Amino acid sequence: MMSYNFILVVFAFVASFIFSKCSPKRTVEIPDLVIKNVNVVPMDEERVIEKQDVLIKDGKILNIIPAKDMLDYRYSESVDIIQANNEYLIPALADMHVHMGWGNKYFLDQFLGYGITTVRVMNGAQVHLDWKDSIQGGTLRGPDLIVASELIDGNPPSWGEAHFTPIVTDPDSVEWVVDDQMGKGFDFLKLYSRLSPEVYKKFLEVAADRNIPIAGHLPYRVHPDSLLSPQTGSVEHLSGYPRMIYGGPILNEAPPKDHGIDLIAAKWIDTKKLEKVAQKTVEFGVWNCPTLVLYENSNDSLFVNTFSESEVARNLPKGLVDWWQNSGGFSGEDYKRLVQLNRTIVKELHKTGAKLLAGTDTPNPFLAPGYALHQELQWLTNAGLSPYEALKTATVNPALYLGKEAKKGRVLRGMDADLLLISFNPLENIENTLDIRGVIKGGEFMFKSDLLKPQQ
Repeated sequence: MMSYNFILVVFAFVASFIFSKCSPKRTVEIPDLVIKNVNVVPMDEERVIEKQDVLIKDGKILNIIPAKDMLDYRYSESVDIIQANNEYLIPALADMHVHMGWGNKYFLDQFLGYGITTVRVMNGAQVHLDWKDSIQGGTLRGPDLIVASELIDGNPPSWGEAHFTPIVTDPDSVEWVVDDQMGKGFDFLKLYSRLSPEVYKKFLEVAADRNIPIAGHLPYRVHPDSLLSPQTGSVEHLSGYPRMIYGGPILNEAPPKDHGIDLIAAKWIDTKKLEKVAQKTVEFGVWNCPTLVLYENSNDSLFVNTFSESEVARNLPKGLVDWWQNSGGFSGEDYKRLVQLNRTIVKELHKTGAKLLAGTDTPNPFLAPGYALHQELQWLTNAGLSPYEALKTATVNPALYLGKEAKKGRVLRGMDADLLLISFNPLENIENTLDIRGVIKGGEFMFKSDLLKPQQ
């Protein structure tokens, strides 16, 4: 006959086993914020993890747990709860090509309102460094800023008398310029269109030796065969690609307007050259930020003609919208041809496996801060990317480019809680990224309506 104590031991063991199998999984730590019953798009592969509770603490994703396992769990009153009601949670977005000055401070909320928590500023100045420090210190609301150096150009500079930043014509002065720019606190060098071949080569050498990232325009004075190298870094607007794949008469290497040479080159394209250039791009690890939206928007007559009356325009200063309307943007038959060429180049680059970043060139005509990035994702799908592949260019790829892939760009346990809550599945239709309910930056939930407000 079994002893009474033995029966108690057996009962305790069985009860413990049953409880461990049936009880919900719970985190040891108490979260600050919980997004309940949400469909997670983790972006580690093309998939959706349905009906999850996402627990956030101290700006990090603490845990992702099936919602059914948390049904009987009662959170402390100190925990903020967002009922997602079967909505979708994706990584927050990055706009990797933006311009803004001291008068554009309102852009910061515009970016956040559209789910953008990382912005690469391409015309660095002290004001951007000040904003960056204030955002990191928690005294200013805005996306994380990655700030370029001052624009470095050759002589005559592309912007003529409006150019107030370094003009470099002597290779011997390159190291001093690099020291000066990086000493100011900028994150990378921005090289521009009119640098001489000798000066451009020296910048590449110095930057490579010091492990300093480079981004910018591929200079027009450099021979097309020498434009790409392992030191190229990030190419903006596909600059140089029309010349590298050109198959027509000899081109003028110093056109009145820098992009004029691309407009000419777009008339005579050698597809065999395009395949070889795409392969070289992959071989050298060159990044491209195509900014398709720069020319696509201006040549979308329906969008241009209705923009001033749109909800997007109501959140922007009337002076900015009027400037866009009066400028006419980058439109006309030559630009339409360039639009088609850029789509072709992106399609080939993507097919070959080249690395792409989503960017806009905001605030050029009809590029509304924040909103334009969602348009860029749509234009990228028109160029042949799937919704998942397009979304990677604004999430996974920027994190990889910035060396932050262990922290940003995906919705996984331990990652930074920079997230975007939307109503519908973006992997089915990339336009769904615009149906925004709220934005999470550093673990703080913000409603879109509180961020996007009409400007005077």
